[in-house]
Amino acid sequence: MGEFFKGWRRKAGCVTLVMALFLFGQWMGSLTTEHRFLLSRTEAFVSSGGCLTMVALDRGGHIGTWFPGQHGDIVYHSGRCWSNQWHSSILGAEFGLDTYGDAKMELAKAWWCRIPYWEIILPLTLLSAYLI
Repeated sequence: MGEFFKGWRRKAGCVTLVMALFLFGQWMGSLTTEHRFLLSRTEAFVSSGGCLTMVALDRGGHIGTWFPGQHGDIVYHSGRCWSNQWHSSILGAEFGLDTYGDAKMELAKAWWCRIPYWEIILPLTLLSAYLI
């Protein structure tokens, strides 16, 4: 067994395979449950709907008020809501800018990037197969 792990390529291949398997588990879990991995009060990774979303808020926004894929549908008791200001899609990955506020004032902005898990897992698996 020790002979298998000689050389950096096999070690790197095993590490990429473990990362691909971990992300596959996250992908399957995201189909039924939303998970938020908070990096700070204004930055997070959100795993839901088969995608990994990275979001960063500015101007004192709180990550607990931002919901991926539900922009404009949620109006809070104060009359404020999230609205999509800009959105672009490249090869299945989506990028956007949302703003939070009401008709009078913009209170926060959220920059986000949503990538389907398969777009991360497939290259990792292919790289692992090449290295092993």
